[in-house]
Amino acid sequence: MEESSQAMMPAMMIGIIGFYVLISGMASPDTMLIKVFSYIPFTSGMVMPLRIGATDISSIEPIIAMLVLIGTVILMFLVSLSFYKRSVLTYSSGGIIQKIKTVLKVTT
Repeated sequence: MEESSQAMMPAMMIGIIGFYVLISGMASPDTMLIKVFSYIPFTSGMVMPLRIGATDISSIEPIIAMLVLIGTVILMFLVSLSFYKRSVLTYSSGGIIQKIKTVLKVTT
């Protein structure tokens, strides 16, 4: 149970960063920070709707952001699938970093 919270920490931090960028962009949605974060995967789902509603953008920009997000999700799925296949029967004590090192030692 405690290992699942360690694994979820990076995803939660990305969500929190995206939320704070969204809040800061409500005052001025044309800043470079909003434009950059509207293309970064896992923050584009929060920031791009702000840009769509508050600014005039072309219809290709949300499509590009969606394609980048879908590509990232597929890539992360394939990488995590390969890690899962290699580490199902690998038992080690320690944190999640130690387990990743053990999986990499076993596979290389």
